[in-house]
Amino acid sequence: VQQAGGGVCQLSSTLYNAALYADLEIVERRNHSMPVHYVDRGRDATINSVGNIIDFKFKNNTSSDIIIIAYTEGNNLHMEIYGVPFETDEYDEIKIRTKQTSSTSIKTEYEYDVTKPTSYEEVLSKGSKGYTVRTFKDYYKNGVRVKTEELLPISTYKMFPKKVRVGTIEEAKPTPKPSSGNGGSGNSDPGSNTDPSDDPGSGGSSS
Repeated sequence: VQQAGGGVCQLSSTLYNAALYADLEIVERRNHSMPVHYVDRGRDATINSVGNIIDFKFKNNTSSDIIIIAYTEGNNLHMEIYGVPFETDEYDEIKIRTKQTSSTSIKTEYEYDVTKPTSYEEVLSKGSKGYTVRTFKDYYKNGVRVKTEELLPISTYKMFPKKVRVGTIEEAKPTPKPSSGNGGSGNSDPGSNTDPSDDPGSGGSSS
């Protein structure tokens, strides 16, 4: 049954990106089984709210405390992390980029309904393409990239098939009406419509 659900992972995904930009240590992160609409593929962090089987964890690996401020603005969620500046002169800015390395086309799976005619077709699920995505953390100094770190593991999104329900009952075809038999000639004698040239005994001319 369609009903409201989800949403909590938008918080963890936004916090994940903020932690990356703040250069904090990522301890545990897992991507969703399929892409989400609010963040690019390879930049999401899923959690489950019951049992903490899947979690997002990061560590404050700086020499000072940090402050996290979260707020909403309309339908947008904002995460801000404040702390000491980068504790190195090697870089002064971090950028995140992703690269899709493969994709899997959507397959179609059929479900058969023995109570419906063959003309019946209902799309139960549109499906979703599969992807593998690599995510990179680029470090810059004065606008020049000085090093790159690949974030592991690689994000893998499963292909979910399109599901269609179709009927199996063959619909009865209408019975054709019998023809009048006069061929529109106005003469009911079938022999009167023959071409004399087709009858070898008719005396028709031949060459």
